[in-house]
Amino acid sequence: MELNSKQTRYLRSMAHHLDAVVMVGDRGMSGEVIRAADDALKAHELIKVRIRGDREDVKEHAGTFERTLKAALVQIIGKVVILYRPRKKDPKIRLPK
Repeated sequence: MELNSKQTRYLRSMAHHLDAVVMVGDRGMSGEVIRAADDALKAHELIKVRIRGDREDVKEHAGTFERTLKAALVQIIGKVVILYRPRKKDPKIRLPK
């Protein structure tokens, strides 16, 4: 999913007050973590994920989330990743054009 700069800014502003709902720990990516992120995206459309590890781990895991969940990577801030995926039915977040 591709986002333009206006949509990215809009989603970043919406995510500013959110807390991380999924955490990737020392064991790294697992099926449970992927399922938790998928469930969170279904419920909220816009989520933050906290990832333990160095900068390369964060980038790698962010890419995995993006590919596996078919979500848009909105931003990486330190060890926090912001992901967006609209609901198929009745999306609650309306993106600007």
